[in-house]
Amino acid sequence: MEEAFKQGVSVSLIAPPDARGDFKSAILILALEPMEVEFLQIYPVIEGMQRYPRGFVVGL
Repeated sequence: MEEAFKQGVSVSLIAPPDARGDFKSAILILALEPMEVEFLQIYPVIEGMQRYPRGFVVGL
């Protein structure tokens, strides 16, 4: 994910319905712990979240 942000592209997290707890944890970690991109520390911004019958997708 850090490599994608260094290149200036968006990232999507995808999880199946049975990984709801892990998905929530991943989103919380992204919100609480900054990523280092070159000399900056950044917090990804959630652009949107969608729920599908096969799982969840969060755009960052």
